Amino acid sequence: MKAKTIAAILFISTLILELYFYHIGDILETGMRQINNINLSSPNMRLFVRGSTLIISINNTDNFPVIIYNITGKYNYLPQKEVIPPNSIENISAIVTNATYLVSNIRSNNYSICIELGIFNTNISIKQVI
Repeated sequence: MKAKTIAAILFISTLILELYFYHIGDILETGMRQINNINLSSPNMRLFVRGSTLIISINNTDNFPVIIYNITGKYNYLPQKEVIPPNSIENISAIVTNATYLVSNIRSNNYSICIELGIFNTNISIKQVI
């Protein structure tokens, strides 16, 4: 039991010394600075309704892919995730459960839509009234 305690103390001491000599604070600060300096532009989106399908045209102007996990609203949902490649325009088809109410709410600027997307292994939710 005494040997395990001494080994644990030595391990923790060594770990603290390693972190001190490797300037872990500087490494974390550099990483955070890089994340803060990423210039993200929002993907441009346009909506079209065709029958029971909501077509979302997404223009990804960035040089990295954007993953669309879900696009939901009261009368629509995305059946599967979609990947928008870098510097490309993709049309995504969402299922419409009630086209009449969907179009009516969009025309009156009263339709709330939530877009869940992923960039650099980070998930973002955007809620917008259209």
